[in-house]
Amino acid sequence: MSRLKLLIWYLKRPNLYFELLRIFKKIIFEKDVNIYKKISSTNLNSLREKVISDEEIFFELTGEKLSNFFTKIYFDFIDEAKDKIEGFSEKMAGYDNNNKGEIFFTSGGSNINLIFAICESIGARNVLETGVAYGWSSSAILFSIKNRKNSKLVSVDMPYPGKNNDQDVGIIIPTDLKKYWTLLRYADKEGIPKALKILKNIDFCHYDSDKSYDGRMLSYKIIWDNLSKNGIFYSDDIADNNAFIDFCRKNRLKPLIGSVPSVNGEKLFGLVKK
Repeated sequence: MSRLKLLIWYLKRPNLYFELLRIFKKIIFEKDVNIYKKISSTNLNSLREKVISDEEIFFELTGEKLSNFFTKIYFDFIDEAKDKIEGFSEKMAGYDNNNKGEIFFTSGGSNINLIFAICESIGARNVLETGVAYGWSSSAILFSIKNRKNSKLVSVDMPYPGKNNDQDVGIIIPTDLKKYWTLLRYADKEGIPKALKILKNIDFCHYDSDKSYDGRMLSYKIIWDNLSKNGIFYSDDIADNNAFIDFCRKNRLKPLIGSVPSVNGEKLFGLVKK
């Protein structure tokens, strides 16, 4: 996509004007525009060595055996959701057309079985999510919190730059669950503070949005500072750059590392309990 078309795309979305200004600033004033800052081989190997199973992660966090499998409990929803997105021409995260053997959200989406089980175990009521795509993780969270009084999920989602599929964000989320859900269509820098005004504090956070190093370091701190005691922070795609491992080292945190299948082989995620 040309820069002109991308500019027009941003101009049609007033909620993203601040993000557009930040892009201009980086292009004009910063010599290093490599915002993603690829992870070092040392840190990547360190993460891979620490990968443990979902069962081990869940036990370390809760002291319980992992048994509430979202994909088994809500298999009817899974089938309906897959049918809904099958014919989409523009695919978002969580879809792999070549993965016929398993549920294809695992190819690019999040570990929704683990997310659901954690929310169930800790009795999460105030949940923050960044990055929605079709709404796999959003749905897993909502199916859990719907059973608890005064519970809510606030999702911050910046539409995919240059694509016109805004209307597909969260499309698989069942209508009856949307009363527990608030969607904020902003970049993280504006969206997360707005979400915190609604939530006040966070029992569980699933981070899957801004992939840049600086963006993550900024958001991670804000989220961690507002996480409840014993709250759990889950970040996807931690092998993209050094942000997650740097944040944990800086704050002397001992993260749990897991992995899910991906079109690129695997993707790593990390969790920390406060």
